Amino acid sequence: MRGRTLTAVVAATAGIAGSGCFPSAGDLHVVTGSLRIDGNQFAPTECKTGARYGLVGVEFADVSGRKVRASIGASSISSFPSPTIQGNATVTVLESDGLQSVRIAPCGLVSVHNQASKISGRRDVEGSADLSCTSEQHSISGHVDFSNCH
Repeated sequence: MRGRTLTAVVAATAGIAGSGCFPSAGDLHVVTGSLRIDGNQFAPTECKTGARYGLVGVEFADVSGRKVRASIGASSISSFPSPTIQGNATVTVLESDGLQSVRIAPCGLVSVHNQASKISGRRDVEGSADLSCTSEQHSISGHVDFSNCH
């Protein structure tokens, strides 16, 4: 009888975990703050490490799929603990349709460092972005803190 109860609990828990009721590792990122792009609010709901793109930095996305990538340069540090790297941000705005992207530099400061967590060979990152710039295509300003960005 005891074995059947345990099996039922494990099966029920596995069903709930697969249903999206429990957050997966990719859902644990924390993004606070917001940016303004061309006077409109950009409220990021998720983040990814810039290492996915060979960069030191972070990529934010909002619910519409629009993305803002803030980077310092090429990625070369994958160790933990790593020093906080701070530098002038190069910002890329990627429209949700995937057809347009605009790069702006310099655009404020980004501070980023690796966290202990590592998935698929990439460290999660945390830090902050204080962005402020204007180009012919966009004006961007605001502050965002981030962590657990994979």
